[in-house]
Amino acid sequence: MKLWAKRILVVLAVVLVGIQFVQPVRTNPQEDPAKAIFADATVWQNPPKTIERACMDCHSSRTRWPWYARVAPVSWLVAHDVAEGREHMNLSAWAEYDRTQKSALLADVCKLVKSNSMPLPIYITMHEEAKLTEQERLETCSWAEGARARLDAAGK
Repeated sequence: MKLWAKRILVVLAVVLVGIQFVQPVRTNPQEDPAKAIFADATVWQNPPKTIERACMDCHSSRTRWPWYARVAPVSWLVAHDVAEGREHMNLSAWAEYDRTQKSALLADVCKLVKSNSMPLPIYITMHEEAKLTEQERLETCSWAEGARARLDAAGK
């Protein structure tokens, strides 16, 4: 092997080891059960199992941090995706949304699940159990639409 190739490999090895010391914050904030979606009897009626199986890791404080969430640079992507997921919709902080926001979020659940935009394809790559069948997509959308209708009816 040429000297320059060896030097490049050594530099890459040093960089890969070095970036392991730059770890993102991986937290599961304390969840107040009274604020979680599970406490909202209007919305949380006959929920599909897909919500907990395919949504909670990124959209709640119940994230299961896998081993690769501790290995840079993948850890940065995982932490970013969880933070972004919680920012868009946090099922652990459901009570903090007003009725209009909840209705819009439920509409988004249906739209994104129907269009195969959620769960994210990259998430499904590492979490095969989160892959939804067409039937599960329809059930999830039906639940979200029903929850939205009940929510809107209760708000009138």
